[in-house]
Amino acid sequence: MSDDVAEKGPGKAKKLGIGCAGVLVVVILIGMFAEPPTPEEQAAREEAEAQERAEEVAARVAEAQSRIDTAEKLTAQQLFNAYQNNEVAAQQALSGRSILISGTIDDITLDFMDEPVVSLATSNQFMSVQLDFDEEDAAMVSQLSSGQAFTALCDEVSEVAGTPMLDDCVAQAE
Repeated sequence: MSDDVAEKGPGKAKKLGIGCAGVLVVVILIGMFAEPPTPEEQAAREEAEAQERAEEVAARVAEAQSRIDTAEKLTAQQLFNAYQNNEVAAQQALSGRSILISGTIDDITLDFMDEPVVSLATSNQFMSVQLDFDEEDAAMVSQLSSGQAFTALCDEVSEVAGTPMLDDCVAQAE
């Protein structure tokens, strides 16, 4: 019985393939002979798409503003001091919270994955607050310079050897 099914299988597959190809040809022919939209229809479609994009941007702006409103607002020096005074307490207080961090840019580098890192100056010339950005932010970060005032919203905080490290950062307008 299984030999009988095996013999019929390829024939069914061939028929299915031919049927799918026929449907595809019909869809292509309909597309070729369908009338293009009128200028009014095209304008209405473009207006609807523009409205949809505007609504998406407004939603992202509102979400970002909500995150800013609820974020812990700190200077680089305040964050550095918190970690210097008690790393455990600082980590517990800030873990899982968004942080709106501001300070003066000390250095701009790339990490081992070639993603931008902005270092904010602290009172310790050898230890700064590190802000990690996504690769998509490289163009924006390339426009920054040392000594410039800078603010970013970051979603993750940790520390390495006593140096505060912020991740998932997004620059904010000064």
